Amino acid sequence: MRSHLPPTHFWFATLASERSLLARAEGNPDTAMQLADTAVKTDEELVKTDDQAAPFLPFFLYRRAALELERGDLEKSDSDAQRSINLLRASLGNDALSLHLGECYLVEAQTLERRQKRDEARAAFRLAATNFEKALGPDHAKTRAARSLAGM
Repeated sequence: MRSHLPPTHFWFATLASERSLLARAEGNPDTAMQLADTAVKTDEELVKTDDQAAPFLPFFLYRRAALELERGDLEKSDSDAQRSINLLRASLGNDALSLHLGECYLVEAQTLERRQKRDEARAAFRLAATNFEKALGPDHAKTRAARSLAGM
């Protein structure tokens, strides 16, 4: 890719985000976080000059939020999840349902649960379940898990 694309191309942020997922799966949380930070920071810079980079930022943010949650950094996790939700709502509309919004609400719900905000967490789990049901179907494991956590 480096020989075919300029170094400021948004696909390099995407690559960092994908590598972050791989590092997380391999049990390397520090590397995963560094790569997630790189993805977000790179895309934030690119958004200033390249409209093609903007749609990717919410994904990078909710992926980083999940890592922050695992590390116990609840403030950062909540901030990234909320920012991702706001960006997705701005681009998709307030009535939109999507897999990505489901992922955002799931991270938000888990963060709220860790903060002992059970009612707010259940509401966020319900939003995750609604989005997952529309995007993945009612029988998908993510839908069933979110519904269970929401008490549905």
